[in-house]
Amino acid sequence: MSGDTSSFIQLKNIILSASPLNIPLSDIELGLSNIEEDDKTEDSNSIGESNSTNSNNSNIYSTIKKTTTILFDAGEFLEQKQLKTNYIDKYISEEKESYLQNMVKYLEKIVDEKEENKIFNAIVIYWSQSKHKHYLSEKSIKSKEIIFKFYMYLLLKLNESQRNLLINAILNSLRFPCVQTMSYSLLLQELFFEIKNEEIKEHILNNLLERLLYKPLPWGIKYTMVNLYKKEKFCKIIKPFVETYKLNEILQKIVNNCKENDLKNFVLENI
Repeated sequence: MSGDTSSFIQLKNIILSASPLNIPLSDIELGLSNIEEDDKTEDSNSIGESNSTNSNNSNIYSTIKKTTTILFDAGEFLEQKQLKTNYIDKYISEEKESYLQNMVKYLEKIVDEKEENKIFNAIVIYWSQSKHKHYLSEKSIKSKEIIFKFYMYLLLKLNESQRNLLINAILNSLRFPCVQTMSYSLLLQELFFEIKNEEIKEHILNNLLERLLYKPLPWGIKYTMVNLYKKEKFCKIIKPFVETYKLNEILQKIVNNCKENDLKNFVLENI
């Protein structure tokens, strides 16, 4: 990994680690100390049963109810790019895969990398601003299925470069304890376990581990990694990647970089 890349990720972590003054420390401690072990029935592959993680996070979610005020109007930006009304909103209202197929074809025609980056970040933010934003809410099972299928389709159908932008856009939403962070954390965990493509699993894991290498570490990134790492299923999946990405060394760096005793003690027990 080049020095330029490491500096960029570190700068990104500095920005994404910023937290509002009204977020109490107890919320952060709660998020790290109340992570529970998953049931061993988690091996089911259906979307409905994949929500076992949801119940394990329900106590945290009920406490972290703050939402982020985002000044950027993602909907207006996506409308300008002919993505909002033509594809995303129609998919939400009609749930037809054909809209996603056409959207992927449209995205493939974009050649400006900076524009691509803005678009994928806007897509993630738009879902945070839409009526389907509460992925963890027990009252929004239908919304969860719509969001899950949307992101699963894009991960499977986008080319590698655009998939990388999408994954990083989701990781950019893992910030301080709030509804958006918790929703995208759960979404990313479920996508990781449900997706069958090993190359995409590796892509998600690689991007997540990169964020853990440089302090400060955003709370949402640490929270997501700990939730993943505590699952027996995850430990089996990552074995092929341990040597390649030197996972133990990365986890040791987490211990050295963070202040939360709960996270330190947990990691030390597992490396």
